[in-house]
Amino acid sequence: MENRFRIIVVAFLSIFCTCLLFSQQGPIKISYDKNKSGSVFIKYRKSKPGSYFFILTFDHLHNTYSSGYKGVIKDPFGKLVTLKPEDRYKGINFSYKTSSTRGIPNPSVDSSIIYSLPFRPGLNVGVEVIEDFEEKTYKDKIQPKDWQILHFKLPDGDTVVASRKGMVVAVENQNNYNDRSGSSVEPRDILVEHEDGTFASYASNAITHTFVEPGDKVFPGTPLGLLENSEEGDPIDLYFKTYYLILKSLDDKNESILSNTNAEYQYFSPTFQTSKGTMKLENNQEYGAEMSNIIIFQELSKRDQRKWMKEHAN
Repeated sequence: MENRFRIIVVAFLSIFCTCLLFSQQGPIKISYDKNKSGSVFIKYRKSKPGSYFFILTFDHLHNTYSSGYKGVIKDPFGKLVTLKPEDRYKGINFSYKTSSTRGIPNPSVDSSIIYSLPFRPGLNVGVEVIEDFEEKTYKDKIQPKDWQILHFKLPDGDTVVASRKGMVVAVENQNNYNDRSGSSVEPRDILVEHEDGTFASYASNAITHTFVEPGDKVFPGTPLGLLENSEEGDPIDLYFKTYYLILKSLDDKNESILSNTNAEYQYFSPTFQTSKGTMKLENNQEYGAEMSNIIIFQELSKRDQRKWMKEHAN
């Protein structure tokens, strides 16, 4: 049996520019079994939590037919394709290639969701809305659509908390980047996927301890990580961004390849609850963090609401 495996994996590698890049390793591994009738069952196992858009295309099929697989994978394991022999007295030969990226393509974003500031209630923080893509800082990167980052500035270390209900899908150190002074920084990124297919990234080189792991469910106010003071006494920075995956039409020639030409990330500006009211944050302003039952309950079922109220009765 001929087997050729060409795996093209699309990964997130940069903390500030979430780009589509290629790798030879990825979270979705393919295997297959054969039964007595000669049919082949192609299966997958996903090593990371969260949603992945996955494409499997056959570039060689003998004694069978399949259009492959194209769709979103959420479960940790499952079956993708069944190959049945056209002639049951002959074997099946096949080869394939795969491509994947984290996210649900073109999701229906819930614009009614109100986010909390990613800090404990009562804390006042300044914010810089960064929309200019700086060549010095993000060299050799392609600016994503409507690129925007909220740069929160704290006078002292504190706890970073979740702004919205979701699942932690990554906790990792990201690639180095050069900050505005030219110094090399390796930030830690906590990535949360929401139910509507959007993501929120909480990143800082001051996060020295995390309270969550990939696969954990979080709610507004759930502690994510600890921001510690610098030895120099400089202000503490937290970079917050929200985005989702956009997939363009895949033509017949490249239907198995995800790249910057057919997949990109759409950034958006959330609405926050603050001490000044419910609003989108403005550049060079200071806001106080607040938490209300409206924020906590907006994505909870009635059953989860009752459970939360019982747990926080005191």
